[in-house]
Amino acid sequence: RLGRTIADILKLLQTCRSRRGELKHLDQSPSGADIDRQLALLGYQGFVGRIPLAYLQHLPRYLKALQYRLDKAEYELARDEARVAKIQPFWDAYWQRVAAGDIADPDADLFRWSLEEFRVSLFAQQIRTAYPISEKRLAKAWADYQAA
Repeated sequence: RLGRTIADILKLLQTCRSRRGELKHLDQSPSGADIDRQLALLGYQGFVGRIPLAYLQHLPRYLKALQYRLDKAEYELARDEARVAKIQPFWDAYWQRVAAGDIADPDADLFRWSLEEFRVSLFAQQIRTAYPISEKRLAKAWADYQAA
């Protein structure tokens, strides 16, 4: 089963990277930067051995959502960029904590993967999230994490 999941992930990564390469109009846009960042975070060298299995099993769903997003971004760039504006503050806060070296714990991991679930809910609503997620829930989770 794990072998099949990894094969699916690799195929979806290739498809998404290829599709992103076709969409040159995204190159100078916030959407393009966000998509490129997501691809880098989900498909970096050695990701199979570094991403915990509990999260690795969700990568096919995240990549299918990205595939759907790429198809829509060709025609709905303004809408995509409005959605990027909703998630970007959370990523910025997360990366500030990473840069400070203050992020190596299970709550941080959960928040990081909650951001991927939020992407699914923003960009590909027809693909179900693993659990309920919203901008409000993310803000509360971040506030709770900051307070801990």
